[in-house]
Parts: sequence; C-alpha cells; structure tokens
Amino acid sequence: RGTWEAPLRISDYFGLWENDRRSDPARRSLEQEKAFWHGHAAVYDQHAGLTCSSLAQIGTVTSIVEPESSILDVGGGTGRFAIPLAQRGCRVTVVDRSEDMLRVLSENAEAEEVKIETIQGQWPMDTGRVFDTVLAAWSLYWALDLAASLRALVRQARRHVIIIDTTGSPTAWDHALAAAQGEDVRVSQARHLLLAGGLAQLGIPAEIRILEEYRVVSEDELYHEVQTRGGNFSEAIRIMDSYAIGFPRGWRCRRTIGLVHVDAKGLVGALPDMPV
Repeated sequence: RGTWEAPLRISDYFGLWENDRRSDPARRSLEQEKAFWHGHAAVYDQHAGLTCSSLAQIGTVTSIVEPESSILDVGGGTGRFAIPLAQRGCRVTVVDRSEDMLRVLSENAEAEEVKIETIQGQWPMDTGRVFDTVLAAWSLYWALDLAASLRALVRQARRHVIIIDTTGSPTAWDHALAAAQGEDVRVSQARHLLLAGGLAQLGIPAEIRILEEYRVVSEDELYHEVQTRGGNFSEAIRIMDSYAIGFPRGWRCRRTIGLVHVDAKGLVGALPDMPV
C-alpha cells in the first residue's frame, strides 16, 4: 500500500511578516517615526549611515546593477547606497518619508558632486515610472502590508529588485547592550527569509545571499548607548572584549546581512496579474 502525503502548501509569509512587525517592542507609530528621524537625521551618518560600515552590501549591489542605469532607492535616507551608485553614473531617485533625511541626502550629494532626485513619500507608492533597478535596503521594516510593498517594488522594476534586511543573528553589540541591562539578548526574525517567501507567495523566484560585514564601534559610542538606555557600562565592555575584535578604544563587530535579488527572468510574467 502506498503512503498518503498531504499536499504541500506555501506558508503565509505575509501573515508571518505582519505578526512579526506588530509584535516588535521597538515599533513606532507613523508620527513617532517622523519625530525619530527628525531628531536623528543630522547624526545618522555617524552611525548606521556610514558607507564604510556597509562595504559588502554596497559592493554586492554595485556588482548587480548595470553602470549608468536608472535606480529607485526606496527609503534611501542620507544616501548610503544612492551616492556610490550615482558615482558610477547611475541615475538615482530616492524615495523617503523623512524630509530631514532627504535634506541631509541633498547636502551629501552636493558635497560629492553627484545629482540625485528625491521624492518625499510613504512606501508603497506609485512613482509613475519604471526603473532598471528598485532597491529597498533596510527600509521595509515599518510596513505591515508586505504584499503591497513587494508588489510596488516589482511593478516599478525592469531588470532587478534588490532587498536587504536582517538575518536575525544578534551581534556582539546586541549582546553587550542586553547584558548592560541585565537581560538576555532579543533574537529578531530572519526578515530576509520572510521577504523572499513573500515574493515566492506572489509567484516570483528570488535568490538569497548572505553577506558578512564588520561594524566599527567606539568606546564612546558604546558608553553613549548604555547611558541612553540605562545600564552597566563595565558589563557592556566585558561582553565586547569577549566577543568582538578589539582595537584601541573600540571594537569590530561581525554581523550577517540577508540580500534578496530578483533578476529580469524572475520579473518576466510578474505583471500585470500577480496574485493578491
């Protein structure tokens, strides 16, 4: 007698994403988001916005994107990706909800002598155009409706859709901040897998790459973060000394990043009738 096998079903990645985003204790309302970026835009480039801390990501994106092609950078902020792409001759348009981040981007672009178009708006949105590449790096975290966000990316892309997000693996920095507060580190969802799964749910095949980078953290930056959150600075230093690579008055922290890539073959047939 043969054995019965249940039909294989695709997971509801859209539901998993929404549950993960709603349950995030750090989630902010739209007004709180605007206020947060208003206060952080001027100093963003001193931390996460630094191009030098994202070399693996930028290198991989520039290896995929054709020189002098058109790029839509969703949630591009102060230009971590937009400026290196524009320096390669790409025609870059950045969409971001924060006028403060776009103001800093314009200042950065002027200093680097590159031209970048900016659009203030909330994703998902329709720009009325199609771009060779649509890039969303670390920018879909606030959206609850993943299906709508992904459809908007795909509908406006001709050759590539590139999405970058966390693998969920905590870094030495995460462990240090948790230990400073006497807590266990919080392990986040592997959002790159949910993003790739959401594309699969729309019938769009995607490639997943795992990138490795090292973030440089100064002792002063660690002290400021611990003081802001409240905690034991000595305990934070102990963790950093144990799990990060030390150098005078600072550390290098290893982290992994998930990159999801849809190429032109994956985009063919995706429009106009993608599943709801």
